[in-house]
Amino acid sequence: NAAPPSAEHVRDLMTEGRAYFKAFHDQCAEVDTYFNNENTVPVPTDPDNKEVGDVVRTGDANALINTATNHVKVGSMVIDVKSTPRSRARAERIQKFLQGVWLSIKRPSLKTAARHSFAYGIGWTKPMFKADQWPDPPVLDDASSEASFREELAKWQEKRGILFPLDCVAVNPQHLIWDDAVSGPTWALEFYESAAGDV
Repeated sequence: NAAPPSAEHVRDLMTEGRAYFKAFHDQCAEVDTYFNNENTVPVPTDPDNKEVGDVVRTGDANALINTATNHVKVGSMVIDVKSTPRSRARAERIQKFLQGVWLSIKRPSLKTAARHSFAYGIGWTKPMFKADQWPDPPVLDDASSEASFREELAKWQEKRGILFPLDCVAVNPQHLIWDDAVSGPTWALEFYESAAGDV
């Protein structure tokens, strides 16, 4: 196992990555102006260089991206795990697990990732552990008796059995830099700005 990267290494990756991906992030921001109908179609001007007529804002980009997104069935994702003849059984188990995880994720975040894919050419999801929805096990020392502990343990196992503690959140590619190796990314870094009060 390789040692985890140092904070300095991550900061260097972020600095280099922000510069490397700047053109892509700028293009994404330009796409957003079309998607959010912030772009305007030029209108004629009079001799005094004043616009004649109303500003035209077309909704074509928004309609195209949303229509394409609505045609994606996010529940029927093809998940392929590469394997060798020796690791085929392991790959099949991983594939079944990933398919189960995918089918347990809420659809809005998957639709958002699909929309990002159509708008920016790539979509990202970030797996998250929902700790607040995953109950802590009862503690034997807190129970008044062994019978009450067993009862609490049974309730906890039943509750835990119907909860799925993982979720995927769609991450806007404008807030990411990633490893763009031909063999596929092995890391990604998310960045965002927020007000000091939010922290």
